Amino acid sequence: MALRYHLTFIDEEPVLKNDKRSRSCPATERQSSKYQDWQCYMQVAKLRKNADVLKLKQSDTPSNSASFDQGFGSKGSLGHPHLCRRPCIKFARGSCDQGAQCGFCHSSHPHRPATFDKHGRDTLTSWPKTRILAAVLPPMKAQAEEMELRGAQEILRLIECELTIRSAEGAAKEPTAAGSPVAPPPRKIRQRLELMSFISLVGLVRSYVGGRLAALLLQSLAETREEVKSYQ
Repeated sequence: MALRYHLTFIDEEPVLKNDKRSRSCPATERQSSKYQDWQCYMQVAKLRKNADVLKLKQSDTPSNSASFDQGFGSKGSLGHPHLCRRPCIKFARGSCDQGAQCGFCHSSHPHRPATFDKHGRDTLTSWPKTRILAAVLPPMKAQAEEMELRGAQEILRLIECELTIRSAEGAAKEPTAAGSPVAPPPRKIRQRLELMSFISLVGLVRSYVGGRLAALLLQSLAETREEVKSYQ
């Protein structure tokens, strides 16, 4: 704002607006109504074409829908929800090219599978293997009772034997620690273990304990899933 002294009064000097357009700002094109109608028509045609493609994809996979209605749509769905594999991403999107031969689960999973974050994984890595085995046994026993499967009892027996063997080996190395109870897991770790499925707990034991137990658990788990298949 500029001020000008005029006849003992202070008047405001008007500022002229510069309507000159910057070189980096090109002039907007005035589109005619016919051109705008043609753009809308092409957009609608493109949307209709995409809708027809989606309908064709859904019609090409009738076997997936039929098998899903039967309860176990794929090999990975056996033992759902305790012994099944991870949810199939392709099936959740509407189509799975492998169908019944898919190694992932095609059944409904209303909740995301429970896992550990980096802090939880680091905590489990720092634990002795006996503490990991003692921590997973209670939630696995609770789910085994719910499933009522003999194969699950065999898996529990393997873990209990491994815990007994490792506890005896640890007592032989440190006689002063013999007979001392294993420290219970923290509340957050315990709650996360209770949310995990039976097969996820088995995978956790195989990952963090390993050794001969991992191979035995894998074999016993395959036999348990075959037992579930015979029930179907």
